[in-house]
Amino acid sequence: MSDVRIESPPEMVPVNALNQYLYCPRRYWYYRFFDPGDRSPSLVEGRVRHQAQSQSPNGIRERYLRAESLGLCGRVDMLENTDETGDEVPHPIPVERKRGSSGRVYRNDEIQVSAYGLLIEHALHSVETVDYGVIYLYETDERHRIPLTEERRDAVRQTRDAIRQLRPDDPPSIVDNRNKCSGCSVRHHCQPETEAYINQEAGSVHSGGGD
Repeated sequence: MSDVRIESPPEMVPVNALNQYLYCPRRYWYYRFFDPGDRSPSLVEGRVRHQAQSQSPNGIRERYLRAESLGLCGRVDMLENTDETGDEVPHPIPVERKRGSSGRVYRNDEIQVSAYGLLIEHALHSVETVDYGVIYLYETDERHRIPLTEERRDAVRQTRDAIRQLRPDDPPSIVDNRNKCSGCSVRHHCQPETEAYINQEAGSVHSGGGD
């Protein structure tokens, strides 16, 4: 009698993992498999303020969504039933709150709110299509509409699949944009030479060195 292999269902991926992976795959890899346990001051501050505003009496409420068919789950900051003009919309609009002191919206944030749009389509059977999501930058009080284009929908699925393929013995390559390393809380695990260089540069500035 031959053995019957029962395949496990595909891994469920949290939506916020898509954001973290797109920001820096290597950083996400460290947190997923080794959990360094420390967080950058800006990240901690952002989470505290984010949570406080999510619990404030101004109508903001979180909602957990899960769709086995999509392989994603997550807690969206807010679902709005009206648009910017106050008119009702035919589907809930996913809204993600970001600090955004620069006033810029980044690719990883766009894909995150797009993923919530797909989650709504798969998890809420009364919704057929979500046309867009919104990123709200609370530092500058700006709303940015993010259309759920086919390109963004494909990026959601491609990023989900890339996360599923990660292995603890195979770290991703170092991110191309090394400016991200200066404020990264895991740089001393990821790149000891980078931390040494940053500390050296900081010391040079404080001592008045340089050209």
